[in-house]
Amino acid sequence: MKISVPTNINDITLEQFQKYSLVNVEGADKEFLTHKTIEIFCDVDIKTVAKFPIKDAREIVKDIHAVLDQE
Repeated sequence: MKISVPTNINDITLEQFQKYSLVNVEGADKEFLTHKTIEIFCDVDIKTVAKFPIKDAREIVKDIHAVLDQE
């Protein structure tokens, strides 16, 4: 399966960022947050994301966080 991962801050919409801000709270379950981050920014159903190997999911989220850290 191929998914589209944002590579530039301009690839992220305000709506996506707002959804992410709502789930990215202190104490959130790490695995849930990993899956939800991919669902929000890559437009993939969370049930599908849950089937990804956790190593791959973490790598995707790492890439997304790098984009979110851009100025």
